[in-house]
Amino acid sequence: MPKKQFILEDNGRHTLELTWDSMWRNFTIHFDGAPVDTIAGGGKGLRAGKTIALPDGSELDVQLKNSLVASELAVVRDGRPLPGSATHPLQKIRQAYTIIFIIGVLNLVLGLVGLVSTAEWVLLISGGWITAVFGLFLLILGWLVKAKHALPALITAIFLYAADSLLGIWVVVAGGEAPGIAGLIVRVLFIIGMAQGIKAIQEIGD
Repeated sequence: MPKKQFILEDNGRHTLELTWDSMWRNFTIHFDGAPVDTIAGGGKGLRAGKTIALPDGSELDVQLKNSLVASELAVVRDGRPLPGSATHPLQKIRQAYTIIFIIGVLNLVLGLVGLVSTAEWVLLISGGWITAVFGLFLLILGWLVKAKHALPALITAIFLYAADSLLGIWVVVAGGEAPGIAGLIVRVLFIIGMAQGIKAIQEIGD
């Protein structure tokens, strides 16, 4: 049974636990280990959302929200997303730097492989040292986003990846071929995922 647990206070005095079965069925809210409410209707019921009065007097809003990237379970207490929930700013920042790290590692590895390999197919897809340096630079930007919540680093990473994507599309089209739809979709989702971190960093800084 999937579950998600939250600590409601810094001193750990109260805990909130959400449990459910497959397809979001039997969704139950537990407060300090005791069930306090349920949300019926599976995914449909969660998408409609529900407001629950918790025993400590606070108000909890639970809703399944769909975005272009993925479905997100929003858990909001007294108007603020709970730390660790999908819509909390720190989670959005984590999503952003994770994507940057993935792109950076892939480019770094691809570039290094191109430097040592003599296989023709590898040379065709690898940019050699340029790709490796690009990947290394993205890793540095990712670290700045993770450790410093650096907004300029995030914006730079998005711009570079978008520019690299457009350049790649231009090269493919110039060669008389059509760009792969799956690759385009992945790139768009990566850009959207990183862009969501911009607002999150701004919220953390307020």
